[in-house]
Amino acid sequence: MLEQIGFAQRIPTKGAFVTSFSPEDYFKLCDFRFLLEPAAAGYAAINITDKELTILKNYADKLKLAYTEGDIQNIFHFENKFHKHIILCSKNPYIIDAYKNIELKLKQYRLYITGENDLFEYLSHEHDYIVTAIELKNQAMAEATLRRHLGLLILKAENDDAIYTANNKIIQKKLSRIEELKTVL
Repeated sequence: MLEQIGFAQRIPTKGAFVTSFSPEDYFKLCDFRFLLEPAAAGYAAINITDKELTILKNYADKLKLAYTEGDIQNIFHFENKFHKHIILCSKNPYIIDAYKNIELKLKQYRLYITGENDLFEYLSHEHDYIVTAIELKNQAMAEATLRRHLGLLILKAENDDAIYTANNKIIQKKLSRIEELKTVL
């Protein structure tokens, strides 16, 4: 189980080991997502079917409820479902393949960062904005909305926006804990 979600790695004849978390790796992954997922949202705005849109809205509603209730398990579950569904609705095989390559690592970091309830207030409505842009079939708006959403989870030293500042402090605190754990392990 831990190996499947990226928290452990089995090395033949040596045993199982905890995989490392790295702030540098986290930010590289965020940078890649910042390129990949807005493009996927743009393509989804053009290609999504009514049935797929209904599923996306359902994920957003369940996610909002999970954030409101502080239900970490469902937040994690529906964050993964929501973002993967957008990737699949892009119907772009290159985007889908690229996402598959980062999916386990993404889940590993998402599980850790998503578990911070100080982020709930900011993230609870974000998915509705993304759904609206996709529903309007507005490619540029869908890309911009998802880019803004992902931007809440990366450091922007030049940005004095209160949301970014609060999120940056939370993320830095989490990543500092990761570094502390690495020295113990």
